[in-house]
Amino acid sequence: MEGKFRLGGSAWASRRAARDLVPPQVLSSSSSPHPTRLSKLHLSTRTLPAAKSHDMSASLSPDCLPAKEKYDACFIRWYTERFLRGERTEDETCKKLFLDYSRCLKTALDNKGISKMLDEARKNTEDSDLGRRGT
Repeated sequence: MEGKFRLGGSAWASRRAARDLVPPQVLSSSSSPHPTRLSKLHLSTRTLPAAKSHDMSASLSPDCLPAKEKYDACFIRWYTERFLRGERTEDETCKKLFLDYSRCLKTALDNKGISKMLDEARKNTEDSDLGRRGT
């Protein structure tokens, strides 16, 4: 009995959270026979704030952003103008830009101490995997 009660409470909380996403005028619409029930249509009409272009492509380090933007532009050009048309060769210009961006990121990761944390996480993962395999 207790499990059912918790489930019911959880379902109520989920519906309540979903209802909070929908504008009040949609919920009070007289065209809906059940104004508190949400349909996929109601949720899909909710508009979200537009992402700024720099939000989607921000680099880990602001210092590396120019290198990232150059590489991204080169890659997109190579991908659309060559790869999608069947040319499977590497672009040396893009390769150089990628290496420049990678070096910048590595420096930024080292300066922030993130490289050390990543190395420790990799080691812990390897140790954990070895323990599961029994070797």
